[in-house]
Amino acid sequence: MRGKTRKRPAACGLLLRLLLCAVAPMFLFPLSIFPQEADSTELNVTHATVFYGGVSLQQDTYLTPLRYTGYQLSMLHEGLRMTSLWRGRVSGQSLVQLNFTSSSSDSGKGSYLGGQVHYDYALHYNWLLGQRWRLMAGPQLGATLGVLYNARNSNNPAQAIANVHLDASAAAIFRFPFCRREAAVRYQTDFQLLGVMFSPNYGQGYYEIFVLQQPDHNVIATLPWKALRWRNQLTMDIPLRRSSIRYGLFLDSQSSHVNNLVHADFTAGFMVGWVRHHTRRLTRRQFPNGFIL
Repeated sequence: MRGKTRKRPAACGLLLRLLLCAVAPMFLFPLSIFPQEADSTELNVTHATVFYGGVSLQQDTYLTPLRYTGYQLSMLHEGLRMTSLWRGRVSGQSLVQLNFTSSSSDSGKGSYLGGQVHYDYALHYNWLLGQRWRLMAGPQLGATLGVLYNARNSNNPAQAIANVHLDASAAAIFRFPFCRREAAVRYQTDFQLLGVMFSPNYGQGYYEIFVLQQPDHNVIATLPWKALRWRNQLTMDIPLRRSSIRYGLFLDSQSSHVNNLVHADFTAGFMVGWVRHHTRRLTRRQFPNGFIL
C-alpha cells in the first residue's frame, strides 16, 4: 500500500507539468507575431454532420469478464466558430455524438448491445502560421450518457454509463489548393485529464442502489490512470459548390478501472459526411472574419 500512495504525487506533478507545457505558449509568444484576421460584423459558422462506422472491442467485467468484438455506427454533428474572447483569437467548438454498438464473444453465445450520447464543448486558442497552417489548443468539457446490455445475463443484464470530464484538446489545420479552391486537412486529439463518473461497486446490483437506496462509493472522481477517454480524428474537407465533403479516420478509446471493475471500449474506423458554411450579420459585436475550416 505504501508503494501505491507514493506514485500518486509524482503522477499529479507530471500532469501539472503537462498542463503548463500546453498553456505556456499562449503567454510566451506575443500575439502580434502571428498574422490575424480582420474584425467583421459577420459571424461565420461551420456545421458538419458526419457518419462513421468501424470495428469495436469491448469489455465490461460488471457484466462478464470476456472480451467482445463487433462494430460501431455513429453520427457526429460539429459546430465551429470564432468568439470574441481574447481579442477574437479563441474559437468555440461543439460536438454531439451518437453511438450504437453491437458485439459478441468469440464463442458467439454472448452479445452486447450498447448506445451512448456524447456532448463536448471546447475553447481553442488559435495560432495562424502563414497562409496555410492553423494551430489550436485549449480546454474541453464533456459529458457522456449510455447503456450497455448483455442479453445472456438474467441478473444485472445492463450497465449504465454516466460521466462528466475535462479534457485537453488540440488540433492542427493545413489548407492547400484543390481544383481552383481550397481544401483542408485537420488532425484533432482530445485527452481526458479529470472527471466524475458513476459506477456500481463490485457485486452490487442496481436494485440496491436505486430501490433499497444503499449506495456504496458509486460516484467517483477520476484521473487518467482511473478513467480515460482519448479521441483522435484525421479528416480532409474537399470543397464543392456551396459546401464540402468530409472524409476521415477516427480512433476512440474509453476505459476505466474503478470499484474493482474494468470497462474498456476501443473503436477505429472510417467517416464520411458533409460540411456547410453559414454567415450571420451582427449589429454590434465584432468577430474575426473568415472561416476556420
